[in-house]
Amino acid sequence: MIEFVRPVLPSGCEALGPRDSVGANESVNMGCYGAELALKNMEYKAMDDSVKDISKISKSA
Repeated sequence: MIEFVRPVLPSGCEALGPRDSVGANESVNMGCYGAELALKNMEYKAMDDSVKDISKISKSA
C-alpha cells in the first residue's frame, strides 16, 4: 500500500518569501511521486545448490 502525504502550509507563509508559500494557496503537482519499480531475477541456476542429507543416501544403498 502506497500512501501520499503532502504537508499543507498555512496561508500566512507568503509574507516569509515566495519559496515558503509554495502549496499554501495552489495545488502542487506531484507527478510520479511514490512510484516503485520492482525487478525479479529470472535467471536459472546451472548448479544444484540444495542441501542433501548424506546419511540417508548411504543407508539406503
